[in-house]
Amino acid sequence: MALIITLLWQYLGIACLAGISVMLLIMPFPVHFVKRILKHLKRRSSNSFHT
Repeated sequence: MALIITLLWQYLGIACLAGISVMLLIMPFPVHFVKRILKHLKRRSSNSFHT
């Protein structure tokens, strides 16, 4: 990871920090949605009748 950041720094300069910070800010959102979906599925499966 450090190598990738170093190479990006050489090519893009300070702009690479903006890209890295955006990626770090976006990372928690998929985790939040997966937790929400799993919670919904668990609630849905506990409410269904098994025949």
